[in-house]
Amino acid sequence: MSTTQGFTKRRAHPRFAVDMDAHVLVDGQSLSARTRDLSRGGICFILPVSMKVGSNFTVQLSLVFGENAFSEPLVLVGKIIWSTKVEDGFQIGAAFVSLDDEVRQYLNMFLNFLENGLDGAEAFESAGVEGADDADILARGPDWVE
Repeated sequence: MSTTQGFTKRRAHPRFAVDMDAHVLVDGQSLSARTRDLSRGGICFILPVSMKVGSNFTVQLSLVFGENAFSEPLVLVGKIIWSTKVEDGFQIGAAFVSLDDEVRQYLNMFLNFLENGLDGAEAFESAGVEGADDADILARGPDWVE
């Protein structure tokens, strides 16, 4: 939490510390990145190059279930909020924008998987999907979500 002029600001969404490969598309350039954390409202990732605050981007994330077993990519659109130089490049903080209901539901399932793992069927039920196989939902991606 941070304090500004005596008021305590709380994050709207809990963050999940997650270190995973990501692909970022900004200004027509595709860059490899590593995530630091992820929430329903945004993401923090490390890039080898700086990004201008206010820039729009697309990030693609996939869960790794095992050797050669990945989820369908979760594709999110965002806006760069801040950028800081770190030892291994630039740490970028961003907020998601323009998430439709289908992508928002898939993001919720993605985050529920990070929190509960594959044996957390309740994670998917809490995201509004009942009676579905957890790995199957994530493997098929947001097009499968009803």
